[in-house]
Amino acid sequence: QKDYIRKDSLSYTRLNRAALDGLLEDLSSGAKLVPASPTDDPDAPRVGFASTLLSPSIGYIRPASWQAAELPEIDKALEEFGKSDVESLVLDLRVPQPAADLAAAAQLVSRFVESDQLVFKIEYPDRKPTLFLSSASNQHWDGETIILVDSETCNAGELVAAWLQKSAESIVVGQPTAGVTVEYHEISLNEDTRLRYAAAEVLLGDGSSLFQEGVKPNYVLPEAL
Repeated sequence: QKDYIRKDSLSYTRLNRAALDGLLEDLSSGAKLVPASPTDDPDAPRVGFASTLLSPSIGYIRPASWQAAELPEIDKALEEFGKSDVESLVLDLRVPQPAADLAAAAQLVSRFVESDQLVFKIEYPDRKPTLFLSSASNQHWDGETIILVDSETCNAGELVAAWLQKSAESIVVGQPTAGVTVEYHEISLNEDTRLRYAAAEVLLGDGSSLFQEGVKPNYVLPEAL
């Protein structure tokens, strides 16, 4: 600073801001600045739950809130599909949802796999991990499953897609996901800005990480589709 030709322009505030900008760029999705008072409700789903028949043999389900209260709707759809001639299920996970409940995501996986399997876990730097197991469910889907994902798929959707792709041989179609499978914490920097950073990582049951890697579809489609 002292040897720069215009050293008066290099205040400590400016240097610290430049250092923070460089750090955030390097950390990528591991940290970012967010407004202290967001104008939109971050917990509100941008789309609603949906289930329908795409054809007599193809069912369609799109979770929205990723909360436990949504599971009965999913079970109702699976029950209706089971009573008909549905052979394939399209599970649309192209939904952004910052407030997704990982326990509810594990319960969704339970509709496709046997109980008592380690689905995923949250690894903390300073305490024991939190484990999420599949459990017994009244509804179970054994048919073909096609999963739709894109860059806006939330962290719970990424985990479900990756788990079913690996363990249930489901087919994943769409765009690579963002790889935001972490638990974020926030600290206040000033009255207008907060720093959101990854404080814990969510791993699949086999210990593999999706953070900053995302889910790689079996078949990549153009974003417009």
